[in-house]
Amino acid sequence: MKRINGLLIAITFLMATSCQFTKNGKETVTENKIEKIQIEAMDMEILTMISIDCDKYIGDIDYSITDTAEINVILSNLKELIPLDSGNWCVDTRAKILLYSQNGTNTICVGFNFLNYNDKFYHTPEWLIEYINNLVNKHYCTNKQVDE
Repeated sequence: MKRINGLLIAITFLMATSCQFTKNGKETVTENKIEKIQIEAMDMEILTMISIDCDKYIGDIDYSITDTAEINVILSNLKELIPLDSGNWCVDTRAKILLYSQNGTNTICVGFNFLNYNDKFYHTPEWLIEYINNLVNKHYCTNKQVDE
């Protein structure tokens, strides 16, 4: 009987510890706030004959976001990504989104049709394409030089 009681106590302890780790893991995610989002991008509608690998991608613009409200809107929208079925996907990178936190940097490679985030592939949402294109257009409109 002592063995069964000891086993039950051990199982209860392990379950409580496990739940605490899970709880702490969730808190860590929320406490591990994104401090900055950097977007390297080009016009999302431009297509090339050769896919551009995310590691080799260099965008036309480089835009940094440090406003907490804007970061939270982007992150909440990223939670709604629609996953692609398993397959052999390759993102033709048109934008690279870097999420900076105290624990390091996480990269999202964005193509016109789909994106790669945490080694998983998702459909690229229309809001993200529009957001990136607005940044690109804003950049070119404000940095346009007039020939005299």
